[in-house]
Amino acid sequence: MSLFQQEINRVQNPAYGAVLAHSLASGFHSANATRASIPLPYVFVAMPCLFNGDFIETIQHTTSGLRAVVEKLSSSEKTGADLILSLSTRAKQMRPLTLESISVLVAARLAAIDLSNATLIPLREALLSGRPELPPETTAATRLGGWLASLSPFELSSLLKVTF
Repeated sequence: MSLFQQEINRVQNPAYGAVLAHSLASGFHSANATRASIPLPYVFVAMPCLFNGDFIETIQHTTSGLRAVVEKLSSSEKTGADLILSLSTRAKQMRPLTLESISVLVAARLAAIDLSNATLIPLREALLSGRPELPPETTAATRLGGWLASLSPFELSSLLKVTF
């Protein structure tokens, strides 16, 4: 295994992904008018965003929603539109990691899967909220989850150029 691959494995681990997925699901659940759970396809699309430094940084510095994030990233000289256009490919590549992250959440009883609706239900939200030892990216994940709650699958796929 190359040094680069070892570094990727350290950064992209299921436990870290589980914490981000829980924050994402909690943000979605809190922001949704009907307190619905986050659809699993949304989790699979959001995880590559949460594992990307440029995406996280833009989310942290944006308050006006996902459309503004996409606009900023698309106009950025550093990333250009490549980050958005490559999201669908990265989501496919990260499916195993996302699935492992969800598995960690379910095994730890921090989330449940509603099989009939294909949604991820955050459990014990108070257990993981506001803890100082959590990575700062959890705030961005919660914010992203809240923004996703206001988007239909069609809007999300149009905005992020992904297919479900």
